[in-house]
Amino acid sequence: MSEEDVEAALKQQSLYLVSDFGYEVRDVSGVSEGIFYKFIGKGDVLTPEEVVEIIGSVDPLSPEDMVDLLVWYGFLGVSTDEGRKLFIYDREYDMRRLDADRKQQGDNLLYVVNPAFLRGLVK
Repeated sequence: MSEEDVEAALKQQSLYLVSDFGYEVRDVSGVSEGIFYKFIGKGDVLTPEEVVEIIGSVDPLSPEDMVDLLVWYGFLGVSTDEGRKLFIYDREYDMRRLDADRKQQGDNLLYVVNPAFLRGLVK
């Protein structure tokens, strides 16, 4: 197995996550399954304002509720002051704990896109 084989497998898995999670988000929230595709080429570290701008209008949810949903699904995480990336699974799927991490960041809050999705979102 070559390095190229591993890269191809990682990209294939990432594409699967983008599409499969899109369908799950649609089924749970009513938001279009294409929500993740809005992040193509947008990078992996984003301010809250950039995330809301990327999301735009997402009937039937407010942009803030959509951000919460993306955090819950582990698509978005939070960057800490130490540069550590925290996702919902790092907090045993306890959204209150991850919300506490978000609040601790205050005006310095940055969201990070889960690396498992990134290869499926390259331009």
